[in-house]
Amino acid sequence: QTSPTLTVAAATSATIITAISPTSMTAGIGTIISMAGHLAGGKAGFVLSGTACSTITPSVALSGTGDGTFTIMTSGTYDLCYQQSGRTDSVQQPGISLTVLAGGVGTDPIAWYGDKKRVFVLPPGELVPLLRTPDMTLSGSTFE
Repeated sequence: QTSPTLTVAAATSATIITAISPTSMTAGIGTIISMAGHLAGGKAGFVLSGTACSTITPSVALSGTGDGTFTIMTSGTYDLCYQQSGRTDSVQQPGISLTVLAGGVGTDPIAWYGDKKRVFVLPPGELVPLLRTPDMTLSGSTFE
C-alpha cells in the first residue's frame, strides 16, 4: 500500500512584475497594458487602491510578450494583482499602479475601421508601444 502525498504550490511572488506600460488609461476603454517581468501563463487584474488582492481572481491571461487587454469602468488609482500559472492566489505587486481617467471631450484620439472604434491612450511623456510585429516594435509618446 502507498501513502497519499500532498504537494503544496508556493505562493505567487510579490516581485514578479517590475513595471507596466502605459501607467494610465481611460475608463471604459479596453487598453493593452504591457507587463515587464511576467512569467509564461500568468494572469493579472487590477483592484482599487486600498482593496486587498484576495478579493479578486486575476482573469486576464497575459500574452507571451506580457500584454493583456484591460477594461476598467471607474476612474481612480488601481493596484496590480498577479497570479502565477498553476496557482490559485492573487498577489499585489508593490509599487505598480494604474491611473484610470474619466473619459470626456479632449481625451486621446479615436481611430475607426468600418464599425470598429479604437481609442488610443497615450500618456504625456511616456514611451508607449504603438505597433508590434515579429520583427519590430514602433513606439511613440505625446507631450503637453
